[in-house]
Amino acid sequence: MSAGSGQAPGQSRFRLNAEALLLYVRGRLGTIGILAASLAAGSAIWYLERTGTGQTMDWSNLLYFWLLSSCIAMSGLAVGFMRNKTYLVALLRRTDTPTPLWMPLPEAVTPEQKRTALLVDVLSRSIQEQLTAFNRERELHRHFVYQWVHHMKTPVSVIDLIAQNNGKRTALQEGELQEIMGSLREEADRLTRGLEQMLHTARLEEFALDLHPRRIALHEAARQAINQHKRLLIAAGVFPQIEGEAWAETDGKWLNFLLSQLIGNAIKYSKPKAGAKRLIIEISSSKDGKASIAVADEGIGIPVQDLPRVFDPFFTGENGRRTEESTGMGLYLCRQVAGKLGVSLELHSQEGEGTTAKLWFETTGLHKLQH
Repeated sequence: MSAGSGQAPGQSRFRLNAEALLLYVRGRLGTIGILAASLAAGSAIWYLERTGTGQTMDWSNLLYFWLLSSCIAMSGLAVGFMRNKTYLVALLRRTDTPTPLWMPLPEAVTPEQKRTALLVDVLSRSIQEQLTAFNRERELHRHFVYQWVHHMKTPVSVIDLIAQNNGKRTALQEGELQEIMGSLREEADRLTRGLEQMLHTARLEEFALDLHPRRIALHEAARQAINQHKRLLIAAGVFPQIEGEAWAETDGKWLNFLLSQLIGNAIKYSKPKAGAKRLIIEISSSKDGKASIAVADEGIGIPVQDLPRVFDPFFTGENGRRTEESTGMGLYLCRQVAGKLGVSLELHSQEGEGTTAKLWFETTGLHKLQH
């Protein structure tokens, strides 16, 4: 109900003051009850003492005692109400009347009000921090969707162009057919990678519901990720090599996502470099149960000034501007997924020589999962 709706300002003010008085009295009913019980007990003692000693009953003294005690009590309650009136009226206004903007209460007077104000301030700051984080995540997701749609338009346009150029041709030579099919497969791979990235980004919000940790053979996971990029590796002139074996407790699907992103980046930034390049996936384990998998390429590397920001969302750097497919989200998502898996992710690079991304799996990694 709205304060003052259908009422004159004076009536509204009187109603608020009356409600504030009622709220104040209700809050002190216990004190009033104890005071009345004390007066009653005192009166009973006075009466028993008089009757026990045979003294005459002077009821005017008892009445005077009651009136004096009541005046003192009422004065104390009145002073207390006047101190709290502004605070209580403001509290009633904000709870009874919805306002478009939240307004702070007047300065607290009593110790209880000060503690309450402190609690409200702590809760307000906590909610504000959560709201800020939520808005940032929403903005990142919105920007990523726009950028993802923009990048997905390119392979769709290329496929449409291939269809237009070859749709009216009645016969194709074997070499032409292979070239067309190769182009279609390349664009289909780009679409698939983009869809997989978007799907995993959506699943990241409900990570705990999509987690299935078990013992994983890292070398087998590396082979699977390499096979998924077979055509891209051949097209870019990159020769993969897997060294070592190890096992780790982690989620196979999310590990595949990490390796696919790292291998995809290695291919993407090895392609501009002329000649044959190697992609070495080195797997190792230690006696204390830790394991690691490193993806090292011989690509163009990352400029030193870009290294501190490679995990920032939407940061593409100098290399990203040379590559149409770069969204600036790959390594950011890798860092997010690795953190949620309790896996450490390190990146080392030297411009012109290549980049190495390394995942560390600890025996207690699953106990460090981020929610």
